[in-house]
Amino acid sequence: MSSLPLTDAHSPPRHTRREWIVLAVICLVGVGLRFYRLDHLAIEHFDEGVYAANLYADLDDYRYPQRHLYAPPLFPLLCELAIGIGGTPDAAIWVNLLFGSLMVPLVWFVARDSFGTVAAIVAATLCATSDYHIFFSRSALTDVSLGFWLLLAVWLAGRGMRSGCGLTLGAAAMAAGLAWWTKYNGWLALAIPLGGWGLQAMVSVVQQTGSVRARLRSLAREGLYRWGLFALVATLLWSPVVYGLQSVGGYSVVAKNHAGYLVGLSGWWDGLRMHFAYHGWLTTWVGVFGLLVVDVALGIHPGRQRTNLAGVLYLLVILAGICGVGGTFGVVSFCAFVWIVRGWLRSRSVSGPALAAGSPSRSQSAEPAASAVPLTNSNPRRIMEAMLVTWWVGLTLTTPLYTPYARLSLPWLVSCWLLVGWFMSRLDITFPRVAQQEPRPPVEKSTIVDVCLVMGLMGLAICFLFLTPQPATHANIVGPKHLPAWSNRTRLRTATRRFIHEIDMGRRSMRPSEVAGFDAAVYVVGEPALFCHLAEASQTSELQFIARPSSSMSCAAPKAGPYVPKFIVTGSHVPVAEIDSAVASGLIEPIWEQRVLVSDMVALDSASLKQLQGKVLKSDTGPEYTIPIRIYRIRQ
Repeated sequence: MSSLPLTDAHSPPRHTRREWIVLAVICLVGVGLRFYRLDHLAIEHFDEGVYAANLYADLDDYRYPQRHLYAPPLFPLLCELAIGIGGTPDAAIWVNLLFGSLMVPLVWFVARDSFGTVAAIVAATLCATSDYHIFFSRSALTDVSLGFWLLLAVWLAGRGMRSGCGLTLGAAAMAAGLAWWTKYNGWLALAIPLGGWGLQAMVSVVQQTGSVRARLRSLAREGLYRWGLFALVATLLWSPVVYGLQSVGGYSVVAKNHAGYLVGLSGWWDGLRMHFAYHGWLTTWVGVFGLLVVDVALGIHPGRQRTNLAGVLYLLVILAGICGVGGTFGVVSFCAFVWIVRGWLRSRSVSGPALAAGSPSRSQSAEPAASAVPLTNSNPRRIMEAMLVTWWVGLTLTTPLYTPYARLSLPWLVSCWLLVGWFMSRLDITFPRVAQQEPRPPVEKSTIVDVCLVMGLMGLAICFLFLTPQPATHANIVGPKHLPAWSNRTRLRTATRRFIHEIDMGRRSMRPSEVAGFDAAVYVVGEPALFCHLAEASQTSELQFIARPSSSMSCAAPKAGPYVPKFIVTGSHVPVAEIDSAVASGLIEPIWEQRVLVSDMVALDSASLKQLQGKVLKSDTGPEYTIPIRIYRIRQ
């Protein structure tokens, strides 16, 4: 293996002043949509509470019980830093507000570097106006931050594998390590570049002539060697997390817990339909309007005419308004995938090793039309295409194998933005401009055939969405009042005052506390978000109490020591049988119960496909939009 250069030879054209202006406007739109109505934000979801609870678990070594099962230490640490600055558990949401906003310019730079300005405008605008991404950017869940580090790592890895730049590979390894430290499936940052390399190698073998052994022997493996270096450094950066897990039983404990969420092939189809239904449920006029913003942004882009892509964009607007943005992007991404693979298979074999080569072919003096570009490591378009195909196909096939939580499709959505951007950039190349300021070579007939084939596939896919009985997608365009991303998530925090009042009333029929400075002890079982709010309220409440988290009803068992009135607060995550057993044994007795409204962030985790399809997730009488909060007194 040759020594790695310290600089990346590939440098895309410099941004024009108008491009910087367009990027700034898109970023302002993305930031504004994510930071709008901050007064509606609060910790509410179970996992949010786990990440935000550590600073308040001072009697439990500042660790929420079983925290290691939910995420590696980086994201909880960032939440703790945000809480330390903001002073409330709700400040943990600042982490995703930051990374969600930074995702917009990152998508721009990745798309522009790989596919050009048109792709950058499309992908960045779709990211900025994405209902789905905004929804989770206004939460303290790990997936938005993971998406940022994942895209950064894949982009830099592709550049490093192509150029052999040591600094780029090092930066890619660091980004991959941060993705892995953010969520346990951060290893995707290693798998996607490797899959892209392998995919291009397979295509290169198919394109060449001669025996299979000769074709394999002709593949230069420098790209693979560079991936190996990148993966080694990323794994070393990840190793402290594995070492830290030894105290709780090792990584096998985490893997066993994750295996419990696998639904297998039998649940794949329902899982896929659920994810598209989630995207449909969260699609509002904001996300659909984003497609129109794309048209406006392309209209002011120099050197092209707005009418080129307007018809396609308006078609996507109609489709998104009916089937939801997720189904629409899925259709376009599938068509882009077919177009990319067809372009690979039609491209001619070039002299010298393909894909894995670290330098361009000598016969390649200039970049030809995209449909005929050879699969060499020197071409940024082809390398990113291969990684995007690997990314999109891999997650489309594997995400539904897991219990269908809405947030799990966020990494898939990132690949869709880039594929839709690629698709629109190819149409911009293919469609003749209304007014050309400079001559350009005629479009090849094969390219026109590609366009017709892809558009035909798009029509078939749209018909599939419309004709499928009980469709798994729908749009929730019901007016400006229904905007899940900006719905009120503060009801659980607001209800905390009532909980404290009921605990205070309950202790008055009990013996006085024998511990000076404490009127009561409150164990919060299975509701980390509620624990955060109670722990914060204990600092200013007239009732002097201490809140402690617990993962089971074992906290009801008698304990030695000075007498303190003790209470248990439960929510919707404690098995009813476990509570009934504690009541039947005389350890606890119920004193109060109330149902608390929750936002779609919580409700979607337990919603069924039928509820999402029928738009009955929220009902005036049903339990779908409330969770039960119960208070029990511990008998001593």
